[in-house]
Parts: sequence; structure tokens; C-alpha cells
Amino acid sequence: MWTLAIDSSAITASAALLKDGKITAMYTIDNGLTHSQTLLPMIDHLIRTSGIDYNDIDYYVITSGPGSFTGVRIGISTVKGLAFSRGNRCIGVSTLEAMAAEVSKRLYISEYVVFPVMDARCSNVYNAAFAVKDKSITRMCEERAISIDEAVSFINENNENGKTVVITGDGAKLFATLESENVIIDSNISIAYGAALCAMERLDEAIDANELKPVYLRLPQAERERIEKSLEKNR
Repeated sequence: MWTLAIDSSAITASAALLKDGKITAMYTIDNGLTHSQTLLPMIDHLIRTSGIDYNDIDYYVITSGPGSFTGVRIGISTVKGLAFSRGNRCIGVSTLEAMAAEVSKRLYISEYVVFPVMDARCSNVYNAAFAVKDKSITRMCEERAISIDEAVSFINENNENGKTVVITGDGAKLFATLESENVIIDSNISIAYGAALCAMERLDEAIDANELKPVYLRLPQAERERIEKSLEKNR
């Protein structure tokens, strides 16, 4: 069984190819080009150099957000295009959960909190928190868009309780000044691989390509500005 996982919701795009649940190849790219320019060539290179073709893929996995609005749309549209014509089943995975899964697989710490963060602009981050013990993950809160100050308060509170916090994701740089013995900044991550790990545990939840939907957590900026202008006009 071949599974192709893709992420374009973050700054760095990534893809991972698994055979029977085991990773065979990974690819990440952050070269300044847009995901619309790099995603399909990256996927094609991964497939071809692995000695298979698209007809061999059984499942497509895609991070459905949160993250860049444009990036999420590009990723979902790409998977729909690849999977629909061949009748492949698809699995959408939270970007934040994928980050936590990847970190828990890679880091050798017995107990800690993974704090994935993605820059949501305007001093906000998309975030969730996951408790990890002996590589087993437990969600601590729902996914949310919170201020940087709220995020710092959460990190400090867990430190005061003696917990190690691992901050990961493209928003981790916003918390660089907090790095210490108990606060680890970890940006060496393949989100696509984390998404694949999550998907392997829920193959029975696979859906048709046309059922994939993005998860934004909040309206795009253009839509928020339109609503604000409308409210001001009606005051």
C-alpha cells in the first residue's frame, strides 16, 4: 500500500511517501517560490525517483489547515486533482496535529508538551497544544487563533508546573527569546510526514476527493476587512 502525504499550508512545502506505513522518501522545499510553482514538480520528483507512478498510490493525505489561506487551498486543490481522476481515497489532517505527530516521532524526551504555532499575522498565531508521554499524544486544547501574549502565558504556565515545552512550526521564531533549558525551539520538521503518521491511524476515515474541505479557524483578511467596512458604513 502506497500513501502520498502533502503539506502546503506552511512556509515550507513538504511531501512524504510511505509504503505499508513506513517512510520511503521525503522532500521539503523553501526556495522563495510560491507553492503553486513548486508543489506539483516536488510531488512528481518524489514519485518518479521512488520508482513508482501515480497509479500505484492508494491514499492521498493532505493537511487541511490551519495555515496560509492560499497554501491550504493550493494543497487541497492539488490532491483533489490527483485523486479524483483515479478514484483514490483521501484523508485530511490538521496541520497542527501533524506537527505534533512528527515531533513526537523524532524527539527522544519521555514527557513534554508540543506547542505548534503558525504565524497568523497581526501578532496572532494558530495554535494547539499536545501532551506527549512515551511518544503517546494527548490533545490538551482545541485549535485556535490566539495572541502571542496568550501563547507566552500558556508556555510560562507549563514551565512553572515543571513541564518541558517544545515550540514548533513556522511561528516558532516569534518565541525565540523564550528558549531555555525547558523551552525548546524546534523547526526541523516535515509536516507532510507528520500528516502521514496521523493518517495511518485513521485509514477507515478516508473520504472521496470532492469531500475534502479547508480549515481556516478565521476568515481571510480580505473578508474581515469587507465585513468591518460594511459595519462602519451601517453605523
